[in-house]
Amino acid sequence: MLNKLKDDILRLLKEDEEFRYAVVGLLGLQRLEDAIARLTDSHTELRGIVSRLSDAVTKMDSRLSSLESIIARLADIQARQEERLTKLEEAWIRSEERLTRVEERLTRVEERLEEHDRKFNAILEELSVHRAKLEEHDRKFNEIIEEIKDLRRISNEHTRILDEHTRILSELSISVGSIGRRLGKDMERMVLNIYKDQLMHIGIDPNNAKRFEYIDKEGKYGRKGKEYEFDIVVSNEHTDVLEVKAHTQKDDVEWFYDNVEAIRALFDKPLRRKVIVTVHVDEDALYRADNLGIKVIYGNIIRD
Repeated sequence: MLNKLKDDILRLLKEDEEFRYAVVGLLGLQRLEDAIARLTDSHTELRGIVSRLSDAVTKMDSRLSSLESIIARLADIQARQEERLTKLEEAWIRSEERLTRVEERLTRVEERLEEHDRKFNAILEELSVHRAKLEEHDRKFNEIIEEIKDLRRISNEHTRILDEHTRILSELSISVGSIGRRLGKDMERMVLNIYKDQLMHIGIDPNNAKRFEYIDKEGKYGRKGKEYEFDIVVSNEHTDVLEVKAHTQKDDVEWFYDNVEAIRALFDKPLRRKVIVTVHVDEDALYRADNLGIKVIYGNIIRD
């Protein structure tokens, strides 16, 4: 009987719709539908979460791309910085090498300055000796002048033998002039010897100096009858003109420049340099000589 009941129930479930719904209702179809509805809501919510996650992932990919771009730029900047650092290190090494060379040159310059100081002190000592000789020459020259003055006084007192005394004074003047020229030449030769090393240093041997004399009889280079007289040193290719003085002033510099330039065409070889050799030189004369391109070799500068 139980089996027949089962068969009847199964048949009714298949054939009788109302019976089937009644059974389903009895079995909790409503709860099942509610569960399905909740599952549907959960699925919808899950889809929203997935959509939001997808958006978040998209944003994350965008931010990661931006970060990668920033990292790439930072890497490029770092590479350039490293390159600049390398160049700075190389420049620093070159600067240190240049500084080392400069220090070596300064050392050599100091050594040369010490040598120049030694030579200059020796020249000053020699100059002191020659200064004493010059003072002795000055004293003798003053004595000669006094003798001339005495002779002139005698000439004034003895007017009746004026002609004779005139002749005597004329002869004496010639003698004094000769003495003065000899003293002048001796002084020039002495000054040239004092500064011989400096002259040799610039390629001028004072031992080869000779006197150049010219009288402009026709006024071709200046005033008619003007006399030009210099010491010159002639080499195989050029001429150096020297002017030797005990004390050089600004007017002396300009006179020397104008006179040499006036007759430079008379020299056998082209004029290379104009050189003044002097014991004392005024400061403004030294400045003027530099402006005119005149080389000055001197022992002492006289300042106002």
